Amino acid sequence: AWLACKNTAYGLCMMVVAVMVIRNNYIDGNLVEEWCLPFIVWSTYALVRYFNDGADEHPPRQAFLYGITASICFMTRVTNFAFVGAGCLTVSVCLLRKRAVRNLLDNAVCFLLGFFVLFLPFALYFYGKQCFRAFIDGTLFYNIEYAKGMESWLAHVNLKSTQH
Repeated sequence: AWLACKNTAYGLCMMVVAVMVIRNNYIDGNLVEEWCLPFIVWSTYALVRYFNDGADEHPPRQAFLYGITASICFMTRVTNFAFVGAGCLTVSVCLLRKRAVRNLLDNAVCFLLGFFVLFLPFALYFYGKQCFRAFIDGTLFYNIEYAKGMESWLAHVNLKSTQH
């Protein structure tokens, strides 16, 4: 909201309303999504700011942040990174179109650094305990299987289910 209208009061009001609205989605709290949300919002803000500014180059420090967000989402629920991942892909395409290959490579390196800053300690711990495969299964493959089994609530909507 701050980026769209440059009004701090409006931005703060929108933030309060958003927190009140999403509270209903988290039932009793302490869910994976809640722990990922600050990083996703932080990354989304940086992405929107970049696109809003129309800059020729993307700041690599923001790519470092996206890497941290990707790592957190990877180790909790990888599908939470979908939106930020799409934004990163869009930034990459924009940089390629602008022929800013050096900036794209700097961003890729910073993204990987951000990812491994968080991921590596966990990976080394599980490797040291001889259960690295279980770590990868639990963080990646289980989440993919879980996401494949999810079905949209819209698939079960019919005239009877909408009448009270």
